[in-house]
Amino acid sequence: MNRNHVTDLLPENTIDLRSELVPAVRGLLGAGLSPGFMASCLRIEGFQPFGGGLKADLVGGLTLSLQTVLKLGTAELDQHRQLMEAVNRLSPRTFPEVLDIVRLGPDRRLMLMEQLRGYETLLQWVYHRPTSRRDLERIVAKTVRSLSNWYRMLPGDHRALPGIVRQQDPYGQRLGDKLKSCIEQDPELAEIYRYPGEVMGREIPPLGELLPCLEEWLGRIMPEISPILVHGDIHLGNIMIRRFGKGLGIRFIDPNPLVGYSDALYDYGKLLHFAEPVGWAHVAPERCRATWEPAVCRGSWKLDAELNGVPEAAERRRHFLARIIRMQIDATEWMRTLEADSRLELARASAHVGMAGILFARGKQPQGRYVLAYVLSALAEWHRRSRK
Repeated sequence: MNRNHVTDLLPENTIDLRSELVPAVRGLLGAGLSPGFMASCLRIEGFQPFGGGLKADLVGGLTLSLQTVLKLGTAELDQHRQLMEAVNRLSPRTFPEVLDIVRLGPDRRLMLMEQLRGYETLLQWVYHRPTSRRDLERIVAKTVRSLSNWYRMLPGDHRALPGIVRQQDPYGQRLGDKLKSCIEQDPELAEIYRYPGEVMGREIPPLGELLPCLEEWLGRIMPEISPILVHGDIHLGNIMIRRFGKGLGIRFIDPNPLVGYSDALYDYGKLLHFAEPVGWAHVAPERCRATWEPAVCRGSWKLDAELNGVPEAAERRRHFLARIIRMQIDATEWMRTLEADSRLELARASAHVGMAGILFARGKQPQGRYVLAYVLSALAEWHRRSRK
């Protein structure tokens, strides 16, 4: 088969080992090894996935292991590096060390990062491991303390990192756009825009009325909030945990620099995201369903989320984790700022709605409706709080 034709068949967001990855790695290794040695010893066909890094066979029976994590992306990876290195300068080892970024094309990058050997995600520790309550408390305390220290050390002056954007309002447009995308994938739910309804026992006005009220409220509140550099995607899957004797090490991965300088509560909504029942839609989607009752004669619609047959021990850990995260958030200085309770509800809704959109786009309607119920429930709670 023609080699170019094979390359054309590669799925999007993959790397052609022969023409892209191997030359990039050769270039990096060549910084410390002679080009002649590399040309003669490195077999192109020897590369294979290896524990988060790469493994290359060399002639003569030698093996070269590259213990690194690879992330494929666009020019946005330059902003990832800028954010991670800025945080690590002030708070060392918050993120893995970025080893290098290799250009694969005009707008394609390959970032090589330090491999976190022995670490697992907090998601794993909650849903798949018999983690004790004491350990969960220690992990949450260290996570929130690390975030709070980071926020205090990095001021909200976005000129300090010119490649990172400043957002006064990370909620309004995101919620509006993502909700619209969900309804486009599941048109039966369009009634939530036209009629009031009930979601998980909470009354909620039509989204056609609620979203304009939200925009007006955000326009009044958010200019009073000082933006700071946030992680942008600090859910349980991006918090890495490792046990060191009797101690626990915590590292963060995969920030979202597109959120940039924003509201600290955006991060705390993400932290709650998978700790809430929505987490099951990621871990065990087959356990998640929703019941939908359309409006009758312009009456109210109803949407409820149902969770069936999840492991009791894991559900107890999840519930405990959500409670202690809430307690830790409530104790932070960020909850003493303007309308913090209401902003946290929007942060929860914003975190959930991204996942709902992904599920609907993948054709997973039952799970999409399940997560959407939590989005609307958070918006209903915002509406209740904001009217006080």
